[in-house]
Amino acid sequence: MHVWRASLNAKALPDDVLDNEERAKAARFVKEEHRTRYAMAQTILRHLLGRYTGLDPKAVAFTRGPQGKPYLPQSSLQFNITHSGDLLLAAFCTGQEVGVDVEKVEPKRPVLSLARRYYTPSELDWLKTLDDAVQARAFFQLWTLKEAFLKARGTGLSGGLNTFEYRISHLAPPELLWTKPEHGAPGDWSSITLNADEDYAAALVVTGTLGAVKLFEWTE
Repeated sequence: MHVWRASLNAKALPDDVLDNEERAKAARFVKEEHRTRYAMAQTILRHLLGRYTGLDPKAVAFTRGPQGKPYLPQSSLQFNITHSGDLLLAAFCTGQEVGVDVEKVEPKRPVLSLARRYYTPSELDWLKTLDDAVQARAFFQLWTLKEAFLKARGTGLSGGLNTFEYRISHLAPPELLWTKPEHGAPGDWSSITLNADEDYAAALVVTGTLGAVKLFEWTE
């Protein structure tokens, strides 16, 4: 499992390797900073996929699952990308579905009200036991696990954050306690948290057993 970390805080516009669909999506963002970050993220993804496949970044062609998750046709390489603020993470592996998520921790967000809306009752009860100083980070750490799980499934947030439950402890890896039948059994999945940046929470979820995770820094 390879995970790449990159900064989207670039002053120059990315080089032109995007396809028509990506350029059209970038143009739909209202704010220039969001357009630039999206274009940078897709450009970095294409360059990384070029490294793994030997293709020119412009020649990388995506196909999409029923819920829009991108794949490479006729390839065992699996990948997923996420970005929040100026930080991007991209995960790559073979033969396993993978989801990765990163979120900037916002200490002033009303996390308990959000948890009541999106989390299971047990997850909400766990958050209520935490001191204010750590509650926001715990909320976002749980969010990244949940979103990474749904991204690995290929559904994204439409799959429902409260249709499965995690338990987090500083003494052990996160544990998927239960899921709806359509998600498979909890033992079918492996989940870890990632130390991406002190201001961010991040997580990685894959089908099956997770082997060694190698972290790389994108510097080009």
